[in-house]
Amino acid sequence: MTLRMFSTLAVAAALERDVLPRLAREGREIDVTFDPTAVLRQRVADGEPFDLVFAIEDWVRELAAHGRLDPETVRHVGSVGIGVAVAPDAPVAPVGSPDAVRALVTSARSVAWSRSGASGKAFLRVLDELGVRAEVESKATILEKGFTAEAILDGRADVAVQQVSELHYVPGIQVLGALPAELQSTTSFAVGAQLATGQTMDALDRLTNTDARAGYRSTGLF
Repeated sequence: MTLRMFSTLAVAAALERDVLPRLAREGREIDVTFDPTAVLRQRVADGEPFDLVFAIEDWVRELAAHGRLDPETVRHVGSVGIGVAVAPDAPVAPVGSPDAVRALVTSARSVAWSRSGASGKAFLRVLDELGVRAEVESKATILEKGFTAEAILDGRADVAVQQVSELHYVPGIQVLGALPAELQSTTSFAVGAQLATGQTMDALDRLTNTDARAGYRSTGLF
C-alpha cells in the first residue's frame, strides 16, 4: 500500500532528491503532497485523507494533542533559518548584518517572498524592524505559495527570501546565506503518523534515519 504524506516545502529538496528515491528503490512508496504549512492546515481541516504529516513541529504536535496523529509517532527532524538568494551572475552581496540586508532589499528591483509560507510572514516582521516595509512591498513579487527563487529565474525578481532549504530546491540561483541572528527566525520540523501501524512506523524510521538526516542537512537543515 502506498502511504500518503502531507509535507512542508522546506524538506522538498531532500525528500525528492535523496530520501524518497531511496525508499522507492527499497519498494516503499510514499505519495507526497507538498504545500506551505498554512495550506496543509486547510487540507487537514477539510478532511483530506493522509497517513503522515511532515511539517512545522508546533503544528505536528498540535495535531497529536488533538488526536489527529498518534503522539508516540512524532519525531523531531531538524530546524532551518531564513536565507537570501540572487541570480547566479549577480555580485556577491553581504547579508551578515541588518544594515547589509537593508541595503540589499532596498536596492533590489524586486524582492520575492511567499504570502502563505512561514518565511514570508517572518520576513514582513524583518522589514518592519528595518523600517523599510512600505518601500520594499511597493516593488515586491509576492507568491501565494511555492519556491520564491523561481521568480529570480523567470525575471520577476532579483532577490528571493525563503527558508534556506527551500532556496536550495531551485537550481541555477546563488544562495547568499542566512539572515543575521538579529533578524533570524528559525523553524523546527517534525514528522508523525496518524496511526502507529507497521507500515507507518517503518516509513518514519526511514524518514528519520542517519541517511535521511544527512539529506536534510545537505539542504540547510540543522
